[in-house]
Amino acid sequence: RLTHAGETPIASFLDVRCNNRKRRWDDSALLLANRCVVNYGWGWNMALRVLVAYREFLALKREAKDWGDESLGDDDDVIKTSLLPSRPVEMMWQQH
Repeated sequence: RLTHAGETPIASFLDVRCNNRKRRWDDSALLLANRCVVNYGWGWNMALRVLVAYREFLALKREAKDWGDESLGDDDDVIKTSLLPSRPVEMMWQQH
């Protein structure tokens, strides 16, 4: 068994290594990853890796204050942003 003291095998499975740091996901993040597993047929490894990229993308957008232009002009459907997600991150965004 490759678990830490007092953890079940499933709890150990849900730990993800990112930049050599262990990260524990909260329930809402796991539900988002699970929706991608179910709806896109991703494996858990893929879903958790995209979850890392998803959080990094959101942090980057927050840091860059890249949430769109408040004064959109005539066309309200157009939101101007500089940072665009990769396709898997966009797919996860759609499940959120």
